[in-house]
Amino acid sequence: MKPIALLITYTMDEPLVGGAFFRALRLANELFRRDWTAIILNSGPRLSDPKIDQAVDRINIIWNRPWEQNESVEALCAEYKRINPSIIIMGEYPFQAMELFFQAAKMTAKPLVVLDQYYNQTIVPDREGVDLILLYGLSSFWKEDFIFDQPYILIPPFIEQVTPKHLLPVPSHLYHLPWITLVAYEPAILLQGLQLLGDFDTRHIGIIVLSSFHEQVQQLCGEFGINPNNVVDLPLQDDANMFGLIHASRVCLVSNGFIQLMDALALGCPVIALERGYSVGMNELNIDERFFPYISFGEARRTQADRMDAWLKAPPFT
Repeated sequence: MKPIALLITYTMDEPLVGGAFFRALRLANELFRRDWTAIILNSGPRLSDPKIDQAVDRINIIWNRPWEQNESVEALCAEYKRINPSIIIMGEYPFQAMELFFQAAKMTAKPLVVLDQYYNQTIVPDREGVDLILLYGLSSFWKEDFIFDQPYILIPPFIEQVTPKHLLPVPSHLYHLPWITLVAYEPAILLQGLQLLGDFDTRHIGIIVLSSFHEQVQQLCGEFGINPNNVVDLPLQDDANMFGLIHASRVCLVSNGFIQLMDALALGCPVIALERGYSVGMNELNIDERFFPYISFGEARRTQADRMDAWLKAPPFT
């Protein structure tokens, strides 16, 4: 029998939260390639994304597992034991709503792994009762500073494949222009991103928009005076294409989620972080100052436009 990995994650749709889930999904795909059976037990709704559609034949994803705080730890532990995993992986160190799932995982006597994100040395998950803590972060930024021993291990972003620029779904007339890519999983991010680009001189820029809101893209480009001939309106892409578009861009605009920001920087692309609100995501208070030359957090639109202009002229990465 193949060993079973049980990954415990969560999602939200208002506001849209899926970073922990997608990070776990990428790990589950790698475990599948190494001949494991991967099961994701997710609290929250199914998100719409091609990465999920591609994984359904490989990964068993159990959606809409309710966050029932009146459920006992013992009942959850029994549920885990029926699955009989060889290892249990928490997609993120638990906040209050996920604490029950975490405590049940500890009771199973199975090896327990926490897959979390690395902000800096002052914000790390507790190691009590955990066998391994994988901290997702930019190892090249921390190679002189990361001083933790096991169970803490710093791991780089899960970027397996990057589509070469000449294979990307972009019209040939834009290939001689520098690109800015906007990744908008939510209408509010699309609005912010195109409004910012409308304040910017885009006459000699190729704009790549990844979203599910195609009617809004056309409407907003007209409203903000963005030349539609320089805009490529694409649906959400698989990882390889999304990574390829970001890697080929001079600047990218994404929501202020940790996984998107770190992936972009790992691909050598500076980032405008667009705020989702609801006190969700990253901000300048919970990320190390060494990232500030490469990420714009919460700055005025005029300042963000100036930052984009500077990055287009001279990329900040050596």
